[in-house]
Parts: sequence; C-alpha cells; structure tokens
Amino acid sequence: MRLVAALSHDSRIGVWDTQEERLLHVFDAPRTQWIDNAAIAFSPDSKRLAFAGANDGRGHAKLWNLADGTEQSHWTL
Repeated sequence: MRLVAALSHDSRIGVWDTQEERLLHVFDAPRTQWIDNAAIAFSPDSKRLAFAGANDGRGHAKLWNLADGTEQSHWTL
C-alpha cells in the first residue's frame, strides 16, 4: 500500500491509497492558526498518521490508527 496525505485549509486531513486509487480516511485535525505551520507524518510502518499544529498559542497533536481510522491519542503541547 502506498499512502499520501494532505491537510486542507479547514483542518481536515485526507489519506489516499495510491495503489487502489481510493480515499481511505478523512480526519478532523485540531484547528491551526496558520495551516502552513502544521505538520502531518506517517509512522515508518505506515500504520499510523500524526498531526501537529498550533492555535491560540498552544500546540496540539493527534495520532490516528490507519487500519480502522480510530484516534489513538491526542496531546496539548
């Protein structure tokens, strides 16, 4: 499976499987003050997706399981 993820200006993250050419998940990420200062990354095994961004002077991070789309954890930074 080859995955690609994109973060939209309304703080949603889309994850696509490029081999099957289909959308796998749409996640609601914490709102960020500047979308270009947010980050998304896959785990080395491509089983999880992480997000980090800031709003109102506080950072927020989330981690999702890509097998079932569940949120595994979230943090205020």
